[in-house]
Amino acid sequence: MAGIKDAILYTGKTRFTSRVAACLKGILDSGVDIPVSQEVLPSESRIKGEHISKYGQSMKEDKEKYDSRFSLVLKRGLRPEDYPSHFEELKGRISGMSHHPDNESQEMSLTRKDGEKRSSRRTTSNASTTNENKTKGLDVTGRGTK
Repeated sequence: MAGIKDAILYTGKTRFTSRVAACLKGILDSGVDIPVSQEVLPSESRIKGEHISKYGQSMKEDKEKYDSRFSLVLKRGLRPEDYPSHFEELKGRISGMSHHPDNESQEMSLTRKDGEKRSSRRTTSNASTTNENKTKGLDVTGRGTK
């Protein structure tokens, strides 16, 4: 979060849920200072999905149940037992994005469960470019604004 050094969490009437806590932990990990009790934040192992990984490993004996329980995850080419390493990979990519020059393409590859590699091109852009375009009367897509 470029330029933001501290913040205060305001959830309004919404309850402080485990999802809010996980999101808050991510913001804290990015370097933003937010006053919060460490007791309400999830553990690092929970954030990494180690509990899902262990659950997936325990279900592997019953292939039918495993395939049924994790069908959407498996369909996307991920395996639940790989969550912790996948988390670390994605966290590294996100952290590394702030170090790339404007509009630099990055090759991102994922390994599917069948071992096949797939990749996609991602273009990163800086917020200052977006602000420049709005100043010129252009929106983010480069089209004129009303």
